Amino acid sequence: MALRGKDLMELPTEELERRAEELRRSIFNLRIRMITKEIQDTAKIAHERRDLARILTVLNGRRQTSAAARS
Repeated sequence: MALRGKDLMELPTEELERRAEELRRSIFNLRIRMITKEIQDTAKIAHERRDLARILTVLNGRRQTSAAARS
């Protein structure tokens, strides 16, 4: 599932944090499966890492705007 920036912007922060944690676990499991040669589609790791990066980018943007608003 490819996540898009516009879709991520609409999600609440709690949902983004939950998805980020799920992706971290998924990437870990995929890496283990790759080491044990149980996975055929190694590109899935790269896709999940990119999705995680998109989520973290949105979360960091929200943190920066809320910190700027407090100043």
